[in-house]
Amino acid sequence: MNFEKIKYQTYLLSVLLFFLIHQIFYLIQGGNTYDELFLIYESGNIYNKIRLFFTDNNNPLLYDIGVNEYYGFLVVLPIYILANSTTINNLFEIFYINLDIQQQDEILYFNMHILLNIYVVVVLFFIYRKLLNFYNKNTSLLVVIFIIIFPSFNGQSLFNIKDIPYALQLFLGVIYLYSCLYNLNLGKNQNKKEILLTGTNIGLACLLRVNAYGFIGLVSLYFLIITIYKKRDLVLYLKTNFYVYFISLIVVIVGSPSSWKSPFRWLFDALIHQFFYEWSGYTLTNGKFIEASNVSSTYLIEWF
Repeated sequence: MNFEKIKYQTYLLSVLLFFLIHQIFYLIQGGNTYDELFLIYESGNIYNKIRLFFTDNNNPLLYDIGVNEYYGFLVVLPIYILANSTTINNLFEIFYINLDIQQQDEILYFNMHILLNIYVVVVLFFIYRKLLNFYNKNTSLLVVIFIIIFPSFNGQSLFNIKDIPYALQLFLGVIYLYSCLYNLNLGKNQNKKEILLTGTNIGLACLLRVNAYGFIGLVSLYFLIITIYKKRDLVLYLKTNFYVYFISLIVVIVGSPSSWKSPFRWLFDALIHQFFYEWSGYTLTNGKFIEASNVSSTYLIEWF
């Protein structure tokens, strides 16, 4: 029996369990955001489109795409469906009775936030496992701990059902692609499973926002430069990237019900919307209102 492996898995699970308890405790003291109302509406809308696609395929509603539908509902839609399920409501019933929570809307928000944090814990576990390809157990565990103790992360994880999943899936997608291309650069044989998993994880990130391709693509660009500089097999490199991104594109289309009637139109519109959409609102950060359309060059440092 590998006691060293068991020890680190125990450490990891303990850290993640503590994080989950911490999050649930502060959920009781928090609330919900304005955006969530629209996410709930669009989740119901997309769920209805799935039903229409198979029962009334010529319904004109299938061609009517709302602005929020250009953002992937990889996490939001399953959480919305589960949060409305009888099973989840029965599971958390004692919890809500003790807190004297009776409003159905409030119960829905609580269900969604708890399920969001369960999702976060699961993805952090997979991030740890993948980091072991590059670092030892100590370093991999420290990366996970650093992520969860960071105020912007654990605070946003209480309610941010769009950006937190996007950050985690983007991180996981980058790790998978880096690992795949790193092994290719070392001359290791590529197997179909690795290419499939890499493409799937990139697709999952892009299911949240298609502009993830722009960030993840930097990894491919980096290894393209290395491949040319070190005179590696360029054809093999290009073929591997083609397979990976092709698989990711299939995942994006299959996982976006709004695209099923017109996938290329949806993909083009989603890219245009996510790269060029201008939001004119404000964000309150560290006691200061930051205008989205007029940010300073140091705004990311302030947010960090």
